[in-house]
Amino acid sequence: MVSAITFRYAVLSDSHLRVLPKRLNYMTPELAHSDIKTNASDDLDLVHASKRRNPAAFETLVKRYDRKLLRIANSVTHNIEDSQDAVQEAFLKTYQHLAEFREACRFSTWLIRITLNQSLMKLRRQRYAGEVPWMRIVVRKKT
Repeated sequence: MVSAITFRYAVLSDSHLRVLPKRLNYMTPELAHSDIKTNASDDLDLVHASKRRNPAAFETLVKRYDRKLLRIANSVTHNIEDSQDAVQEAFLKTYQHLAEFREACRFSTWLIRITLNQSLMKLRRQRYAGEVPWMRIVVRKKT
């Protein structure tokens, strides 16, 4: 049996949320799996609405994933400004190529992959421009 904490959010301002534990409940793996399916189908409904040019649906997807994607991008770039740029570029690419989304995988998987690629491209551009001194390779001679 897997334990899970259900959270509720208290809004501190427009840009900050505070997570407060609501209650402790125990969730079986079957219930956890059904919750993932519900979230994935909800994402798919929002993707379909976004394909029909519903800006509110895409805004909901952005709000749902922006913090998670920022954490992922920051783990790659190690710079908050570069991470924010990478996430913004990822959402822009996602919106531009939404028609190409194949529903064989989950939307979140596709979005995370785009974010990782944008983060890596950010690092490559900086490396070629000579902006990232910590990426130098140090070769040690054997004595």
